[in-house]
Amino acid sequence: MTVVKARYEQVEIVKSVRVGESINSPEQHKGFDFTLVLEFEDEAALQKYLEHPETKAKKAELLDPYAEETIIVDFKY
Repeated sequence: MTVVKARYEQVEIVKSVRVGESINSPEQHKGFDFTLVLEFEDEAALQKYLEHPETKAKKAELLDPYAEETIIVDFKY
């Protein structure tokens, strides 16, 4: 996961990157073993990231080989 974090940190529009492994039992995390959190300055930056052609390519390269399923949650805090 260090490689994943390092590659996402290279994306200029990404403000911060956090990657972590679940510490809960499989029943609690329902098979989702890792979490990747990308933080953006604002919703406009998120939209720009989502629309960038390399976004899907990066997911296909870095996440898809290791994940049977992903969940994406966009939230504001």
